[in-house]
Amino acid sequence: MSEDYFSMGERDAKILAKKISREDYEALKVHWKNRNYTLLAFMLRRYGLDFKGLTYLETLVNELIKIKEGQIKAT
Repeated sequence: MSEDYFSMGERDAKILAKKISREDYEALKVHWKNRNYTLLAFMLRRYGLDFKGLTYLETLVNELIKIKEGQIKAT
């Protein structure tokens, strides 16, 4: 079951990386650092994603940060 959350989180991180604005990405990192799950869930909904639990959220955010930081370093 948790493997499904890992693969869903990775897949959704790739989708979110293409859609998320720079400002929202920075806000997401702050909310993640502060563990403000309510605001994180709200931000995900703005981009058409649902909160599916902490395992999913942790995978999604960590993968998103890897993708976005890689994009920033490449530019």
